Amino acid sequence: MTRRVKAVIWDLDGTVWDGILGEAMTPVLRPAVVDIIRELDERGVLQSIASRNSDEALDALAGFQLAEYFLHPQLGAGAKSAAVARICDLLGVAADATVFIDDEPYERAEVSHAHPDLVCLDAAEAPSLLARADLVIDAGTRMNRRRLHLEELQRRAAEAEAGPAMTSEQFLETLDMRLALRRVSPADLPRVHELMERTHQLTTIGNAVAADELAAACRSPDHLAIVADLTDRFGAYGTIGFALIHAGERWTLRALMISCRVRDRGIGSAVLSCAQRGAGRRGKPLRAHFVRTPRNRIMYVTLKLAGFEDCPAADPPHLEADPSLVSPLPAWLRVDDEAGLL
Repeated sequence: MTRRVKAVIWDLDGTVWDGILGEAMTPVLRPAVVDIIRELDERGVLQSIASRNSDEALDALAGFQLAEYFLHPQLGAGAKSAAVARICDLLGVAADATVFIDDEPYERAEVSHAHPDLVCLDAAEAPSLLARADLVIDAGTRMNRRRLHLEELQRRAAEAEAGPAMTSEQFLETLDMRLALRRVSPADLPRVHELMERTHQLTTIGNAVAADELAAACRSPDHLAIVADLTDRFGAYGTIGFALIHAGERWTLRALMISCRVRDRGIGSAVLSCAQRGAGRRGKPLRAHFVRTPRNRIMYVTLKLAGFEDCPAADPPHLEADPSLVSPLPAWLRVDDEAGLL
């Protein structure tokens, strides 16, 4: 089974460094492991620590200039399976997309027993992590997912501080959210392909399109290929959405995908509203291809709420927009239409 890796959890003693912290000898970093840690970060893989060390390990990591790479480190004498569970929850990453690396067979067995979907590796295998045939570690787009995760924690903290007196919509209005829609450039294609590979809930298609086919469609003069960039007062989310519209006698939304990181921000509804307005301004009907998968019901609901109705006899399967029902743009979202839809 091939796994797409989104997070790696490291042990420390005997794994990231040789020796045991706190004993007479000074731990020595394993250079190959350090190179892997930095490369994983470059590729957008989130990383953490599950170690029986005390808090002095964080000082050691800082001294080695590695502390910044690890989110939500779990230190102490508790079961590592519990530490791994906490980390996955805090990172928002499923166990089957996570790798745990430890030099101790007992620790690997304990974690594997509790999390059978998780990949456990011996520390000796760490240097070959990027070359394994059974793991997919995307080359990435150099998007700093670690920074994005930390900014999302700030948003959550701000929402918690606002308390129950403020509704979710009212809180979103405090974020000064700006959505920029623009035409795809060649430089965007790696990120668009990454969205296709990683997006499973807010997507209208079941599988990623081959890179050459995607590039050809984006270049086609009868298509509108649009990416969506999002910012708010906490920072930039980067490119979080992609829409491909065939602009013929009728407008057909061939593909729409929105990153699950912004699932509750109303971005999918906003992009659909802009597509409806763009088609209506040109006097064109609008339909959307939709391929059902076990995980994309949330996109189906988004389409239905935007006024799209099923066409059960259609081939390929699609939904048709009611031209009299154009969903409003979310009140908390400012849209900069650089793509020429509106």
